[in-house]
Amino acid sequence: MSVLSKQDLKALFRCNWCSKKHNGSFAKSSCSKSCRIKRYAADKRLRNRRKELNTCGFCGKIVPKNVSSNYCSVKCERRRKETNDEYKKLNKTEISIKNRIYNYKNRKKRLAQSKEHRLKNIEHHRELQRAQYYKNHFKNKVRHQTAYKYSELTKKIPCQKCGNPKSEIHHKKYTTELNDLMFLCHSCHMEEHHDALTKLVCEVMA
Repeated sequence: MSVLSKQDLKALFRCNWCSKKHNGSFAKSSCSKSCRIKRYAADKRLRNRRKELNTCGFCGKIVPKNVSSNYCSVKCERRRKETNDEYKKLNKTEISIKNRIYNYKNRKKRLAQSKEHRLKNIEHHRELQRAQYYKNHFKNKVRHQTAYKYSELTKKIPCQKCGNPKSEIHHKKYTTELNDLMFLCHSCHMEEHHDALTKLVCEVMA
């Protein structure tokens, strides 16, 4: 995973109109209000033109009005999907950081949306909760077994990363075998569980 610096993270967003780099304080897509108005006007003109001409969404060719899809052929539709997938793969870290920053800034909005979704799909959410409960129940069972088996080893073996004498048991695949376990101190244990991206996002938001 490519680790980005603070300066790179502050200039992750790029304006859709003037193509300047910005930190996303005003909006994700535009750097200022004037750029947003200009972009909205240009998009409106383009939409009106597409309604009249009905052009392809990938190559820009004129599509007959009888055709219901936004693409002139199946190839153009596939290419559009492929290009989107390639972009997501190449810029995976940037996209995930952008999404986390957006969710943090719009916390109330996202919470309201999640509540609405839960009320509409109660049964689906209950199934997910049951699956999560059984998963956590299994993990807790394995934790108790390993704690009972190797409680004396935690006192003897120091941290495998920094050498701290106070160590904890870290599970890689949640089995009771010694090959699956790592002896780490509390700080190294938290670093192993949490992704490095969360730290970078916290630094940017600070």
